Amino acid sequence: MAVNDAPPQDPATSPPLARSLLAFALRVVRGFFANGGEAMASAIAYNGLLSMLPLCLLATAIFARFVDRARFLDVVGRELRLLIPSSTAKPVLDALVAAIEVPYTGGVVGFATLVVFSTLAFRTLQHAMDVIFEHRHQAHKRRPLPVSLLISVGFVLAVGLASLLQALTLVSMRAIPGLADKLPAWSGVFGLVGVALVLAAIYWVMPPGKGSVRTALLGGALAALALRGVQAVLVWYLQNVSAVGVIYGSLAAVIVVLFSIEIGAIVVLLGAQVISELEQSAHAGRRWYEPGDEAARKRSRK
Repeated sequence: MAVNDAPPQDPATSPPLARSLLAFALRVVRGFFANGGEAMASAIAYNGLLSMLPLCLLATAIFARFVDRARFLDVVGRELRLLIPSSTAKPVLDALVAAIEVPYTGGVVGFATLVVFSTLAFRTLQHAMDVIFEHRHQAHKRRPLPVSLLISVGFVLAVGLASLLQALTLVSMRAIPGLADKLPAWSGVFGLVGVALVLAAIYWVMPPGKGSVRTALLGGALAALALRGVQAVLVWYLQNVSAVGVIYGSLAAVIVVLFSIEIGAIVVLLGAQVISELEQSAHAGRRWYEPGDEAARKRSRK
């Protein structure tokens, strides 16, 4: 049953929208914690930090044929400053520059190693999707390990291709006099669209079974907007309120990056939990705001 196949609503008996949204939000949060969402987000953040350097090295090895390193680092620095404060982004960017300023000479074996280590975060995210969309396992078998690895590698290559196209587009726009001044604004738009498409692909491909493309696109767009909003609040907090630099000293940059990735992972997993709750309501013949069967939820996870 599709997500939109729930019974039609009777306006006379439907609860107020605000109360329905609140009840649904509480159900999503309960499901998120019942699935161990905070632990999965921490695992994604840890593996994301481990994947960051191999992914940048891999991207540099590919981008060197199309975009010079200065352009690539400019794009990386701009995106990094959206995630963490500028004072923290500088040492992280300097570390990346030091790691990739030497041309890649690792050969085929080194390239394959970079690909494998770059997939750590996506493999962890895929496991989280298996847990959140556990209800789909009743109709679909679990994926074999080789298929899961291929999906993770595919996402690494897709993110690299998307970043390459963004870099090429921004470099081309910089050469046009009328658009050069508007480059920062266009960069933000391209980045937001790219994040929305990546999240939509995650919501559509990574969970087991077959989902709705429309639901995945809508979830990706909403999650991308929520992610940018949370990132803006987080950057403001770290710049004006937090004393992370005083507490952690030279380790502050690593802590801030790890915390930022974890917050982003929580937003992504909450978006997946929303889609999962809508699907379970539709499959059970309930309206989206009606409470689910907690006993059935617990049995499905055993």
